[in-house]
Amino acid sequence: MALEDVLMTRLENDAPLAALLARWNGTPAIFAHEAPDDTDPGWENGIQYPRIIFELQRSSGVGDVMQGTLHVTIWARDGQGGSIEAIVAAVRRLLDASALYASEDGLAALAAVPQAIPMPRNTEGTRVIGVDLIYRLQVMPPNTTYEPDPVATLNRWSTDWLDNRITIAPNAWAPSDSNPAVYWRLISDRTRPADMEWWGFWVDVELAGHVLAPSAYARNIWARYVSDTLRLPTMRKIRMGDGGPLIVNAVEQVTSANPREQGQVRVSARFGMRTQSVPAVLDNPPVVPPGPVVPPPVWDPGVPPDPTWSPPIEYVSNVDTGQPLDTATLDFVPDVETLPQPDQ
Repeated sequence: MALEDVLMTRLENDAPLAALLARWNGTPAIFAHEAPDDTDPGWENGIQYPRIIFELQRSSGVGDVMQGTLHVTIWARDGQGGSIEAIVAAVRRLLDASALYASEDGLAALAAVPQAIPMPRNTEGTRVIGVDLIYRLQVMPPNTTYEPDPVATLNRWSTDWLDNRITIAPNAWAPSDSNPAVYWRLISDRTRPADMEWWGFWVDVELAGHVLAPSAYARNIWARYVSDTLRLPTMRKIRMGDGGPLIVNAVEQVTSANPREQGQVRVSARFGMRTQSVPAVLDNPPVVPPGPVVPPPVWDPGVPPDPTWSPPIEYVSNVDTGQPLDTATLDFVPDVETLPQPDQ
């Protein structure tokens, strides 16, 4: 389901708003992009006003987060239906500072106060008046990949260890100061030549956490709470989906950061990627890699994670020692024929 479908459902299902509008084919006169012609037989009793036309415009944002603009244009005609002031109030009751969740797009958070622009009278006729409510919005899409995934790891960690009043975006969310949302995204990842090992490679990652709540005061408190919980000594290593640790190296709270565009919590971390964890092929579209994925362990509430994973011990070549290779010390048994052999 797309955001346009969710928006349509929210507006259509509100009985007070529906009572103020004309009806078309048995439904409130609410349309995406454009309305039917005034001569369309679907208009009940030949009444075409009041009606609502909305359009959602998406644009690129920072990282995974997308920015957008929602136009909700309300048209009314003298003597037909509810007053335009009443319709504007009903729409704002439904949309101001709201959040819309759609499985296709993710979580969209709308601005608390829209810009209201009167429409020219000659646009729809001399007796028709209109107003365009313009909402700025932020869309936080699903952004996890395959394990070990640092974003998925912080999502699980947030669910298991943070206050259960916090919603982990992009799940459905009802904004309030006492029930915030946290959205994690990957800013960058880097592997240097020195990080490439025989068993795989190390990945240094930078992540941002967007702490969302209506008021700045509440956002700052919740952002500090998330940051301080990550700073606890027991949270130094967070178990990832393959059993390995996400090693937290630094946590920074940036109170001046825009919570919608930049995120107030910054995390620097590192994790190991084994060669066998890199999928040979991906689904199309790439949602979940083929092959088994080791589920994360179930943690008991109040018990900090205690990862036991570590990179495999690098073996000493039997060329150097002249002794047979002891495979018991390895995390996997290599093909002996591919190993360097001593000169005969």
